[in-house]
Formats: sequence, C-alpha cells, structure tokens
Amino acid sequence: MSINLFVASAGYGSRLRPVTDLYPKPLLPIAGQSLIDRMIDRVCIALDINEIGLNVHYKKEMFEQWNADKDYDLFEERELLGTGGALWNAQDFFSKHTSLLINGDVLTDFDWKGMLDYHQSSGNLVTLAVQDRVHERRVGASDDQQFICIDKEMKDPRATHWYGYACVALYEPGFSGYLPAGESHVVPYWEEALKAGERIGVYDIGKKSEWLDLGNVNAYAQGVFASLGSEQRFFAEPLSIPWDCRIDSYCVVEKAVSIGKDVRLSNVILLSGAKVADGSRLTNCVVGPHLNVPFELGEMPQFEAVKKIGNGGSDRIYRRSNEGVVLHYSVIDKTIERQQKITEMLVKSGVKVPKMLSHDPKERKVLLEDLGDDTFRLWAQGKSEDELLVGAKSCLDEVMKFQNTPAPVDDKPFDLDVLLWESSYFLERFIFRVAGLKKAYESNKAEIDRECLSLAEKVNDMNKVVMHRDFQSENVMIVKDQAYLIDFQGAHQGPSLYDAASFIGDPYMNYSVEMQKELKSYFFKKLLDVDKSQKNMHEDYDLCAIQRHMQALGAYGFLSTIKAKKSFEQYIPVALLMLNKDLEQQRDSYPALYTLSNQALEKLKIAKNPREK
Repeated sequence: MSINLFVASAGYGSRLRPVTDLYPKPLLPIAGQSLIDRMIDRVCIALDINEIGLNVHYKKEMFEQWNADKDYDLFEERELLGTGGALWNAQDFFSKHTSLLINGDVLTDFDWKGMLDYHQSSGNLVTLAVQDRVHERRVGASDDQQFICIDKEMKDPRATHWYGYACVALYEPGFSGYLPAGESHVVPYWEEALKAGERIGVYDIGKKSEWLDLGNVNAYAQGVFASLGSEQRFFAEPLSIPWDCRIDSYCVVEKAVSIGKDVRLSNVILLSGAKVADGSRLTNCVVGPHLNVPFELGEMPQFEAVKKIGNGGSDRIYRRSNEGVVLHYSVIDKTIERQQKITEMLVKSGVKVPKMLSHDPKERKVLLEDLGDDTFRLWAQGKSEDELLVGAKSCLDEVMKFQNTPAPVDDKPFDLDVLLWESSYFLERFIFRVAGLKKAYESNKAEIDRECLSLAEKVNDMNKVVMHRDFQSENVMIVKDQAYLIDFQGAHQGPSLYDAASFIGDPYMNYSVEMQKELKSYFFKKLLDVDKSQKNMHEDYDLCAIQRHMQALGAYGFLSTIKAKKSFEQYIPVALLMLNKDLEQQRDSYPALYTLSNQALEKLKIAKNPREK
C-alpha cells in the first residue's frame, strides 16, 4: 500500500540560531546530506511512498532551490499556521491517502513498516509514534495502546503508560475534517476526534531506536556525530584536508571548506563555506561563514548498531537479507548506475562477479547476489603454500577475464592526472603526515617531483585494458573454490600490470618472494597470450608496483590518521618495505624516491631486511 509523506518544515529554528541563520533546520547538513534528504531516504527505503510534500515559510527560497530537481509539493504558509494549521493548509494532500508526517527537525529511524502495519490493522484515525524517554514523558496511553491525553504532569488517572512524542504520526484522510480553518495547534483536535469516538493510537518505537530532536546546537552536534556510526569522520569530496591538519575525535567537513596550515580539529563541524585560518585550534564547535558556535557534546546517544558486511576501507554499508545482500545508497553516491552497467557487461561476458538482482532507484536500494563472507584473504588462512598458489592463480585468471571484456569504463582513463594524484596522495597522506618527512621532501622537491612525473608518464604509456584499480585480497570472494571479483565500481581504463602488481604485491597477504616470482611468471605468460605487443613486462611490472605501493601507503595514511581507522596502521610497515624493494630495483631511475623511502623506514623505525615469510 502506498502512502504520502509530509515533512513539517516551516519553523524558524530559533533555538538553533545562529546556525539556522544559514539554513532552515530541515536543510541542515548531516555529513554530506541534508536532514530532510536523510529522513526521506530512510522512509522511502522502508515504505512505498506515493507523494512527498512539506510546508515552508522560513527561508522558503532555499527550499525552492533544493526542490528544483525533485518536484515535491511545497505548501507555503505566509504566516506560521501551527501544527494543526499546517495540516489544514495542505488538506488536499492529506485527503488523498494515508499520510506519514515527520517533524523536519528530528533525526530518527525505526521500524517504519511495523508502525504502518499497526496503524492499518488497528483501524486508527491517527497513530502517534512514541518513545519511553524519562525526561520527556507527556503522552498518556492506555494498556491497549490508545492515546489518552497530553499531560506534562502525568497526573491523568486514565493513562497507564507515559511516553515522549517522537514527532512522527500517521493520519487517515478523515482527520482533516476535525481541523478548523487557519492557525491551530493539533493536539486539541486529537482529543476532539477521541471524543467523537475515533481511535487515536500510539506506537512505541522502542528505547534503542534512533531518535534525536535537533532543537539546539548541542543536539545538532550529537545528531551529526551519531550519524557517523563507528566512523567518527566525514569529509566531503573533493577532499580539502591539508597534510598537516591534525584531527582528534569527531570531525565533519562539508563541501567548499578552506582549511589553513597547522590546524587542529577536535569535535568540529565545518559547514560549507567555512574558512579556518592558519594555526587555528578548534574544539567543540560548529563553524560556517562568519560563524563559530560552541557546543557541549555530552554523552553520545547509543543506538542499535548497524549489522554490516565487510571491514575494508570503503564507506559503503552492506546488509545481509534473505534475498541477498542489500546496499542502501545515499544521494551522494554517484557510482551506482556505472556499477550496474559494468556488472551487466561482466556477467554477460562470463566474468565471475556478484549479480545485481534488482535496483530500485526510487528507494536507492540495490540487491546483490550473496557470495558469503570468505574474502581471498580469509580463505587463505591455514592453507598450504601449494593451495595458496593455486587459489592466487585462479584470482589472476579471473582478473585477466575481467580486463578483456568490453565493460564501459572509457569515462575513467587511468591517465597522467590520476597517476600524479596517486603520487601526491602518497606524499601528503604518508610522507608528510605519517612519516613526518615534509622537510626532507622540500629539500629535494625538484628531483622527487621529476621522478613522480617520469614514473607517471611511463605507466601512462603502457597498453590499456579494463583495469579493476583495487584488485587485492579483500576484493576477491571465494565461493566453492571459485574466485569472484567485487568492489569494481571504480574500474578505469589502465595497464593490466597495475592490477597484477596490486594483487601479487598485496600488503594484506605479503606473499613470500618465491610465490611472488611464481605468480608474476604465471601472469606474464597469460598476458602474452592476449597481448603479443608486451615487450618489457618485468620493468613495467616494477613501475606499476612502485605506483601502486605509493597509492596504498597514501590510503593507509588517510584511513588511519584522517578517517581514524587505526586497523590500517598494521599494513604500513609491509607496504613501505615493498615500496622500498621496488625502488631499490629501479634506483638508477628513481634515486630521490628511493632515498625518501629509506628515510621513511628510518623515521618509522622499520627494519629494512626482516625475516622473509
């Protein structure tokens, strides 16, 4: 059954000023997505929504601009009409279908379908979402979950249970008949409907369900940080975090933010347009254009943890269902259509990848084939050297098939710009931030930059195929001893040997020298079978390995120091030793980079020749 969704959005947000001088509350950014978009996403994932509407008054023009590509119904209130008047003003909307109303200043998620099922089965005219919150109990209810009254003193003897109102309600079209024209408060008309014999019910969303009223800056900060889950950090693309910016605890950086040199951030929200001066030390504050608002964070709310699949560096969250693996993606994820097209071509070409079983763009929901939990890295545990070699070769076989399909990746060439971005990523996120060698770099900047450019030019000149771009042991699933490739939505048109170097030189696996030699020989033979023009595979492989290990170290530095995923620190020594060995083999061509890698080993106190596996 489809229903309508209405978001109450007209208020001034006075308690949240001066932040609401920039935004009306429903358009407040919550880690890259507005509060209203986040709520609409969550409801549309759970329910079949027919029409979406909202009432507007304060900063109406901002809502109109936001709505330009959505075409939702906007109901203007020239003067604020109150909680009842808002429904009266939009009575044409509420008279069509059952309607779900959500206040535009709450951040919540619960069993939406459970509430709708209860509403429909109970025959209620109105169902109020409630939650047992000790300090906000005022909604009185009976044992059979019928609304009795609103009583802040909780003295009405008819009520046997007391709850806080969750600012969410389901309305049947008939409720509009109880409302007067013009401004009104809705509560008296709940009570009037009760007196007329209508059923007004309550639905307990549960103590552990997410619910926050973003009524003031303290609550807003809590809501933003709680939305991050275990991540603690959000940085809008394109990334604007200088290498020497030190981040502690929670941090959110929205788009179009400028951060100066030597900045320290701890429990900070930087809104779009914020400018942080050199040397700033910011703690517990929301910063925007001409705005710095302190907050008290207090105890973070504890909601039920999201059960997700995978533990890699990706920000995507996958959940398992009876039908398969579900990916609910947000409006800021722009890769889904590309992933769908690539998947369809790979499946058609016989490459083993998870099938995309369904895609509902309206609900932003993708259902993928469930390949289980065994990544190649997990599968490899406890395997003999011979078993591991056979398994690794099967992974290389599959990526070779992947590389020789007509998958549509021409829109992403692995060109000079991308390659130079990888080397700058390595310098800024690892050499400067992790190894603390910015002065060493600056003392030999011209030579290091020249070598990075030379390396990028040589890799860019190599023959191009459909390149996975992140082909490593966590992005291969093993199902009945068959290798399946995942996480390929970032595929590029690039050199085959980059994928080979990514997998054979994977710091997660750290294969023995003998196994790396065997796997390289195996891949080189396979590559010659499909591309007879390959002339310098050994040297080209070494160059790709240097490029890949620089990228990996940049990623480990970013994930561990900026995204606070400390588990990636353990792979830095292995990756750095691999890079150093790669550069040693090419030190006549890249002496400055080789010296820099030696300095990093020394600075991080990593022994250069540990016992090999």
